[in-house]
Amino acid sequence: RVVSAGGVNSGLFQAMAKSLDGDMQGLKFQLDNARKDLRYYTHLTESLPTSSFLAEAAHQSFVQAGNLGFGERYIASLFEAQEQLNDVRIVPR
Repeated sequence: RVVSAGGVNSGLFQAMAKSLDGDMQGLKFQLDNARKDLRYYTHLTESLPTSSFLAEAAHQSFVQAGNLGFGERYIASLFEAQEQLNDVRIVPR
């Protein structure tokens, strides 16, 4: 609710927020495609006088989720990958 009231609130944020309520279909973009796009970005930043620590960390999260078999699922499945890795429940079923 706090983030929803601020400037970061957007359709993308709302789609991801629905995932926390169990709607895993909110953002229809496959993890493998997002991983590829982040890889392009991190490779671009390597060629510039800049760094991309957060983008690289996000990219590795997508790589890990893909390695766990979630690559063809939608972005919200990042939550499922974290559940599996940490033996916790994040998303209600």
